Amino acid sequence: MKRFHASSSRLMFFLGAAALLAPLFAHADTTFKGVPSKGTLVGSGNFALNSLSRAALLGFTTKEIPHFTPRRKGNTAAAQGAVPQVDSSSVQKSPSAVLANFNGISDLASAIANGGILVEPPDQGLCVGNFLGHRRVFEIVNIAIAEYTPAGTQLAIQDINSLFNEPEPAFNGELVSDPRCIFDKSTDTFFFTVVASNLTAVPPPANLESHVDIIVVNGTTGMFAEYKFDTTDLSNPLGDCPCLDDQPKVGIDNNAIYIGADEFSLTSNLYNGAELLVISKPQLVSAASSVNAAYFINLTLAGIPVLDLMPAISVSSTNTEYLENSFPFDAVGNPVFSTNLIGLWRVTDDSDVTSGGMPNLSAKLVKTETYAIPVNAATTPAGNFLNTNDDRMGQLEFIDGNLWSCVETSVNINGTIGEVVGAAWFKINAATRAVDKQGYVATKGQYLIYPTILHTSSGLTTINFTITNPALNPSAAFVRLSSSNSIEIEATGVSPYSTFSFRWGDYSWAALDPDGVHIWMGNEYVPAVSDQAPIANWGTEIFEQ
Repeated sequence: MKRFHASSSRLMFFLGAAALLAPLFAHADTTFKGVPSKGTLVGSGNFALNSLSRAALLGFTTKEIPHFTPRRKGNTAAAQGAVPQVDSSSVQKSPSAVLANFNGISDLASAIANGGILVEPPDQGLCVGNFLGHRRVFEIVNIAIAEYTPAGTQLAIQDINSLFNEPEPAFNGELVSDPRCIFDKSTDTFFFTVVASNLTAVPPPANLESHVDIIVVNGTTGMFAEYKFDTTDLSNPLGDCPCLDDQPKVGIDNNAIYIGADEFSLTSNLYNGAELLVISKPQLVSAASSVNAAYFINLTLAGIPVLDLMPAISVSSTNTEYLENSFPFDAVGNPVFSTNLIGLWRVTDDSDVTSGGMPNLSAKLVKTETYAIPVNAATTPAGNFLNTNDDRMGQLEFIDGNLWSCVETSVNINGTIGEVVGAAWFKINAATRAVDKQGYVATKGQYLIYPTILHTSSGLTTINFTITNPALNPSAAFVRLSSSNSIEIEATGVSPYSTFSFRWGDYSWAALDPDGVHIWMGNEYVPAVSDQAPIANWGTEIFEQ
C-alpha cells in the first residue's frame, strides 16, 4: 500500500472536508427507505457438530478468501490529513492470570476438517453461551467451526460448507466465508451467519448468485433451523448486479437480527454501498417456516457509499438498534488518509418487521478523535510486513445506554519518529449521539492490528488484537482500559508468519460471557509447530478475562 506523508496542504484538505460536512450536523438525520424481503427455511433438526471422518490427506491445496475494496466510476484525489499523536502504553510479555487461555482453530486443523484445503485469512468468529445445560464456546473461522468446553477441551470440529448445507468442497463447491456468531441470552439462542456464493465454483456456473445463511440454535432444546436470504440483488437500480454481500456483520436488539454488509458487483467489482437486512427475531427464534425482513440497499452518507456498516450487539434491552461506520474510502474508492468523523445510524419500529411492516432507518455524522488509515505492520523477520487492510469498524456493542467501538489507526508515538499501528476507541452516548469518552491504545515500536472492544456493566473494558514488530512474532494480546493501559500478551507467536498470500486478519472478535461479568476474546497468532500447516501457519488463541 502506498503511504503518504503529512503536509500542510493535506491538513488543509482534511480540515476543509470536515468544514464542508459541518451543515450535516445541524440538520435532521438522513433517512432511508427499505423494501420487504423474506428468508427461506432450508433445514432443521438437532444441532450437533459432525467431526467428519476424512480420507487420509494426500497433500494440501491453498485458497485465499477474495478481498474486496470499494471502487466506483470516476477519479478524485484521496482525502489526506494528520496522523494522531499519542502516548505509549507498556507491554507485559508474561501472561496475566486470565480465567481461560487455550489454542483455537489453526490452519492445519481447518485443513484437516476440509480435506487438505488451506485458507487465508481465518476471519475470527466467537460466541459463548448455554447449550443443553452446559456452557460452550463456539469458534467459527474461514472455513471451519469448533466447539469447546470453557476449559479449552475441543469437543468437535467441522467444515462450514457441510454445516450450512452448501455444496462441497470449499471454494470449488461454494465460497462460504466471513463467519460470525452471537449468543442471545434473552432467548437462550445462538445465531451463526456466513455469506455464500458460487463465485468460485468449478465448473463456473451459468448465473452468479449470493446469499446470507443463518443457523438459529435453541440452547435449551438443541434444535436448529437454517434460513437463506437471497442477496444477489438483481433488481438493484444501479444495474451492476448480480452482487455479493461481502463481510456480513451481525447485530441484535429486542426485536430483530441485523445483517450489515458491503455490496460488490460480481461482474465488475464496482461497489454499491452498504446494505442492511433487518430480520424478525421472534420468527427466527420460533423456527417459522418463512421469516420476514426489511432490505435496505445502496446506503450512502455524506455522499460516500458506506463501507462496513456495523450493527450493535445489544447487551442491554432496547427496541432501537444502533449501527456505526467509519470512512476508510472516499466516494470513488480512494483511501481517506485520516478523518474525525463516523456515521451513527439507528433503526426504530423494528418490531413491525414481524408483521411485514417497514422499520425506520436514519443516520447522522458524529465528530470523533482523528483516526488514520493504518500502515502495514512490520513483523518478523525484519523486512516483512503483515497487511492491516484499512480502518473499518472492528465491533460495536450497545450496553447501559452507550455504544462502544474501535478502529485500527496509524499513530505517531510522542517522542518517536515514524508511524506504528494502534486502536482508536469511542464511547458514544446513544441518547445524545455524541462522544462521551474516547482514546487511543498504542505502544512504542509495536503494531496492534485488527482490534476489537467490549465492555461489561461492572466496568471492565477490553481491547484485543494481534501484536507484532520485527523482533516479536505475531502474538495474541489485549489491554484493559485503565490509566496505564498495560498491554498483556496472552499467546506469544513461536515463529514468523509462513504464508502463501500474506493475508492476516480480516478481523478479531470478543464475546460477553452469559454471566455478564467476563469477556472472551479470540485473536490470530502463530501457534506451536505441532499446530502449523507446512505452507501457512496461522492459529487462533481464545482467552477469558
